[in-house]
Amino acid sequence: MDKFYFLLRLVGGLLAVGGGLLAFDYWILALVLGLLAESRLLLAVVR
Repeated sequence: MDKFYFLLRLVGGLLAVGGGLLAFDYWILALVLGLLAESRLLLAVVR
């Protein structure tokens, strides 16, 4: 029973870490896309 509980916690921890990394990747992607859009807007305004 202890082994099963440990395995369950291990899998849950891995899923949580994986989900966190995935969310972090999407956050970076959103940030980069936002910066690109903003720089294009600034260039359009300057021109």
